[in-house]
Amino acid sequence: MRTLPIILLATLAGCGSDSDTENTSLQEEQAEFVTFQDIIGTWKSPLEDDSSEEEYTVIKANGHMIDYSYDSNFGNCYETFDSVMSTIEDLGQGNFKIRHLEKEDDVYEEYSSQIVAIALSGNDLVFSGTENDVPYTQTSFASDILESDFMAALCEE
Repeated sequence: MRTLPIILLATLAGCGSDSDTENTSLQEEQAEFVTFQDIIGTWKSPLEDDSSEEEYTVIKANGHMIDYSYDSNFGNCYETFDSVMSTIEDLGQGNFKIRHLEKEDDVYEEYSSQIVAIALSGNDLVFSGTENDVPYTQTSFASDILESDFMAALCEE
């Protein structure tokens, strides 16, 4: 008589619906997509042309993207440009819209935009998109440098 409850529990545990499996699969698939929260922080772009140069992008919680450049041949400081700005917007399912803006008479106006797919590969951020009808992939690396570190070492104008 004791084996009957065990057999009944084992049988009930094996009963499940296909929708449970489908829901789990859908949740796993959605969990794989990068969200805006995943990409907030500092990212270093590889510059293959010159090892004396470094370029970083800070993605802020408000959607602004600020670029900082370092050139050891120029000085021991970071440079940023107040006349240009970029923003990033999460479109869902790992797709983002990046808008590039330029300052005209104290107002930022969009001069280009593009839709990119973003994925995380370990600590790397992988951008895939098309520019001038040519597909590209660019990888940026996670950095622990804070934006305040760049601000403290800005180049004098």
